[in-house]
Amino acid sequence: MSVISSADFSFKTSVEAPREILWKHLVEKVKHPNIYVPGVKKVELQEVIPNKEYLRVMSPGPEGITISERIIVDETSHFIAFIWNDHSQFTGSVINQILAEDEKGNPQLVYAMHWYATNAESQKIIEKMSDKPIRGAVLHMKEFVEKEYKQNS
Repeated sequence: MSVISSADFSFKTSVEAPREILWKHLVEKVKHPNIYVPGVKKVELQEVIPNKEYLRVMSPGPEGITISERIIVDETSHFIAFIWNDHSQFTGSVINQILAEDEKGNPQLVYAMHWYATNAESQKIIEKMSDKPIRGAVLHMKEFVEKEYKQNS
């Protein structure tokens, strides 16, 4: 019997900008990840259901690595799911969501990562993972949105 390793990390922070501006950037990240995700070189996006479901293939780093994913965008709940398709080492998803406002009235942004190893090599990678990448991604989006909001206020 094989053991399947998983990596489950999440990080949440408040963002000092209106919910609508934060949502605009989360949706833009679906369509133009190269603006928000360092190292993305190539993106192919196919809209399956207008403004709700996409298929995306992108190259996020070293040559030869591609990520194919199905993306679900739910504007009502401010929820975006990135579900991996056909990855050689992992299955899983990443969730981006805007939660209720904090005590200061600022929306809270959370990213949650749920990855599962599909082979022994990826199991070793998962065993060494930390929340650092997901934390960095959330803080990068927070900084990006707050900077734009302050410049335009």
